This record gives sequence, C-alpha cells and structure tokens, in this order.
Amino acid sequence: MPLIPMDVPAEALANLVRHRAPFPRAIERYAPDDGAAEPVTDGVPLAAVLEGRRSVREFTETPVTEATLRAVLHRATRAQRDQWPIDRHPDPGLRLLLAVRRADGPGRGLFTPAPAGNLLPLGVPDWLDDLADVYADAPVFALVCGSPAGTGREAAGGLLVRIGALGYAIWLAARTHGLECAVFGAGHYLVRREAAGLRPGARHLFTVALGHPAPAVG
Repeated sequence: MPLIPMDVPAEALANLVRHRAPFPRAIERYAPDDGAAEPVTDGVPLAAVLEGRRSVREFTETPVTEATLRAVLHRATRAQRDQWPIDRHPDPGLRLLLAVRRADGPGRGLFTPAPAGNLLPLGVPDWLDDLADVYADAPVFALVCGSPAGTGREAAGGLLVRIGALGYAIWLAARTHGLECAVFGAGHYLVRREAAGLRPGARHLFTVALGHPAPAVG
C-alpha cells in the first residue's frame, strides 16, 4: 500500500521538500528531566541511517529500554518542530501514542509522551497484542493520530503530510539508536476508538513498528 496516500495534494508534497529542515544530528545530547536512565547519546551518522534504511518486520524478544524510547521520540518530535516552526505553522493537533508490549522501564501498556519527555501511562488496552497480528510482531508501536475532520478540506492534505513526516522521523531516529522499523499507512479501528476517546475527532492514521531486528535468514 502507498505510505503517503495518493490523494495528498502534489503542492503539499512539493512544499514539504522545499522547506524541509535537516534531521537533527544523531550525536546531539539531551538531559533527562526526571532522573530517568541516561538515554543513548551517540547514534549513527545520518548518512548511514539513510543508506541502510530498510523495512524490518521480524524482531527479537529483546525489550527496548525506556531511555531509548524517550531519546527516539525526542529526536523525532524535534525534527517535526524544526520542519514546521510553531511561529509560522499552527498546531495541527497531532497526537502520538506508544503501544508497548516489551520494554525495560515503562512496562506493558499504552503511553503518550509528555512535553517534558516522560511517558504518561494510559492503561493496558485489551487490543495491545492484536497489533502484532495486524502489523508486525514488534515490541513497540508508535501510533500517529490526527483529526482530519477538524482541519478543513484545504488543510487535510497538509495534515497527512505532517503525520507521514512524523512517522518517518521516528523511523530514522530509531535507526540512530540501533533499532529497525516497519511503517504502515493504515490505521487500526481499535486504536482509532482509543484516540477519539482522548481527543474527539482524532483518528489513527500511521503506524511505526520498532524493535531490535531479528538476524537475517540465509
């Protein structure tokens, strides 16, 4: 399936390319704000991240650390802010949910990143393991949500571009920390129900499955 919907306006895609900002350097450091374990700080150079990018749908049982998850989300959301500065672009109402099946630190459940970088727990939904059947048997899923109905017809295409860009930023950020990913441009109806409960009108529109890649067979 196409990872960017075919009905996204061509001009929106062209503007994305013309105004995109460089992805934050992989070696950039940030300090945890609440005493959590120090995140991974020295990643893979961007050129290597792009050159080695591949979709991986087989993952090991190794859990992802909370520090790594926080570092990935920090880097990806910063890339989003750098590409669309808030002083020139209004808040599109994106909502990022993190479905964690195997991770050291936060435990199983649904989380959302807080502005300070910590992960806020939202409970353990009964559909958590269903994501493995629909997408891939990954330890973590980043679920990108938005509200197309609330943006108006003219802005809907731009919202979809930003959702896709955030999903790909998570993919690239994950690779700088030794993880691999698979991206999916289709939502899950149970996640959509959860997102709408948190913010009326929100829909689940993009998924990134991430974890430690299983060894290649053959």
